[in-house]
Amino acid sequence: MAGALIAATRFIVRHPRRVVGVYLLNAALLLAVVAVWAVVAPGAGGAGASMWAGVLASQCYILARLVVKLQFLASETALFQR
Repeated sequence: MAGALIAATRFIVRHPRRVVGVYLLNAALLLAVVAVWAVVAPGAGGAGASMWAGVLASQCYILARLVVKLQFLASETALFQR
């Protein structure tokens, strides 16, 4: 673990603009997903079709957040491995 932290620190010191750039792009993507959810978030609906539409919308939001997290990790890993 200590070796990984040292290697990460050295990488950040050697490539600060790239690291900050990738981080800011990933953060902007996450903020975009949250902003879209804030606009389209369903309220507490009743029973029936509106309830299932709310469940579907909520599941899509969770999936989008998961995709953003995985993309965040993948882009940072790809930057480090170059």
